[in-house]
Amino acid sequence: MVNLNEVEIIKTLSPPLNFYRFLFGTNYLHFGFWHEEQLDLKLSEAQRIRSQKIFEAFPPPPARILDVGCRLGATTEDLIAQGYDVVAIATLEEVVTFDQQYDVILLQESLQYFSDLETVFKKAKSLLSSNGNFILCDEVSYSPETTQFSAIHQAKEIEKAFSAEGFYVVNHQNWGKNVIPTCQYVIDGFQQNRAILVELFGEQSNQNIEHFLHNWQQRLKWFSNEKLGYEYWVLLPSDFQIRTYQSGDENSILETFNEVFKTQRTLEHWEWKYLNNPYGKTWISAVWHQNKIVAQYAGYPLPLYFQGNQHVICHVGDVFSVSKYRKIGRGETALISRSLRHYEQSYFNNQVIFAYGFVANESTHQRLGTLFWKYNILLPVYQHLLNGEKLLEYKHNNSNMKTWIFKLKGYFVQRTNVAGEWADNLFKKVKDNYGWLLVRDQMYLKWRYEQHPDFNHEFFVIYHWGKPIGWVVGRLANERWLLGDALFDPKYAKIAFQLVLNKLLKENPQIEQIDSWFSEVPSWWNYILDELGFIKQRQFQKLDVIDKIYLGKITHEELAQNFYFTWGDSDLY
Repeated sequence: MVNLNEVEIIKTLSPPLNFYRFLFGTNYLHFGFWHEEQLDLKLSEAQRIRSQKIFEAFPPPPARILDVGCRLGATTEDLIAQGYDVVAIATLEEVVTFDQQYDVILLQESLQYFSDLETVFKKAKSLLSSNGNFILCDEVSYSPETTQFSAIHQAKEIEKAFSAEGFYVVNHQNWGKNVIPTCQYVIDGFQQNRAILVELFGEQSNQNIEHFLHNWQQRLKWFSNEKLGYEYWVLLPSDFQIRTYQSGDENSILETFNEVFKTQRTLEHWEWKYLNNPYGKTWISAVWHQNKIVAQYAGYPLPLYFQGNQHVICHVGDVFSVSKYRKIGRGETALISRSLRHYEQSYFNNQVIFAYGFVANESTHQRLGTLFWKYNILLPVYQHLLNGEKLLEYKHNNSNMKTWIFKLKGYFVQRTNVAGEWADNLFKKVKDNYGWLLVRDQMYLKWRYEQHPDFNHEFFVIYHWGKPIGWVVGRLANERWLLGDALFDPKYAKIAFQLVLNKLLKENPQIEQIDSWFSEVPSWWNYILDELGFIKQRQFQKLDVIDKIYLGKITHEELAQNFYFTWGDSDLY
């Protein structure tokens, strides 16, 4: 608390600066930083520590600094004392001349006073030298709930805004747990000194005191519930902008995709995957250089059922970069890494429980993924093949199965290219026999297989006395039948699958091989595949399932032990 002789000077300040200056006796009007072992520090000491942590990213003096949102100037005074050339302003609008360039622009706890983030980062970039740092530290929101009562920006919107202007992250830290003691410190200050504040600043200040006290109490609640946080970024400018999909971008996406992968993906395929996905559209973060997309991270949301509930997960697909740009940045600052960061901030937003994909073992993508993108190598991918002598053996062993006998027993196999209510009915019945699996209902099958623009898929649906007991979906590719997906009632699984295979092979005698991928769970299904003669072998490209867990308390081990996936669950079928 300040000396009473200073009160007349403090009275000239507007709320809440006058209250904070009186209560805490310091010009540091920002959050403090507490290490776990230093929780007994005074607020002013913690504030000085926070300032020193920010200064660590500064170049040596006499670098030119622009301090935006300087308040009472404590940070400016510290920097001048260290020999820096400092310009301190309240808002960016105070900068009139644009011919001056700064080595550091510092924006601390003032971003909420700017409603238009695009303008902030655009103007900052125009004022920053080519190798200059934009240092940003502020409260951030993780929940739309906070925006109803506060101007604090959502973290994802901050990231999207600076990425769109070409800034990229070289250092990022989450200080939420370190700054939260500030809330209680301020609350105690108001509550314990309310009477003297009213006495010094007048009865009319009572309403302001109540307002700011309530705000800090709400802040503490939101920090505790992780709806608010505090983040620190060190940003560098570049010529590469990152943004989410905008209408018309598909033309550039396809042009670059076909260039990188030496293929001719169609517009119809892209629209099916990204515009017509019923679970979420256009999950794409693209890196632009001038008028060309040079890197992209993309995928699509899917529904996963496990432990009695449905959750959102993400299947990663269409990740690429143009070769001539792959040396821009390294590791976490490479263009593809920047697009991943933007992708996670833009779409995951505390809703995606995990992301998964299929990557070639020991590929560059996998090495970068495990090293810099925090992927985990979950499982090897295995093929299950029925071919050669095993196929002949299967035909011989099952040639005597009389169709009419099974009809008398209530079995019937329907061949169709339309997903129906049978999918909903069967999934509801058997989902808990499979561990963790995509929600294979009518909506999913219709989108994933029936509406696929490149291939014609057929469903084989098996009924017992009119009730669905299993289905298989696949497509013909010359003499091979590519089995994409399957779901069975375990009670009938073997006989149902045999009936499908018999019908398939009888109606398509040219088939010489049946290809499939199946996870190693559930074990009862793998046992049936073995029993019917399918040979299990490592997928020929040596693919691995990779994952990255974002929410919940699940572990990679639990996911590996429970995740039922098929070839159709991949972006490669």
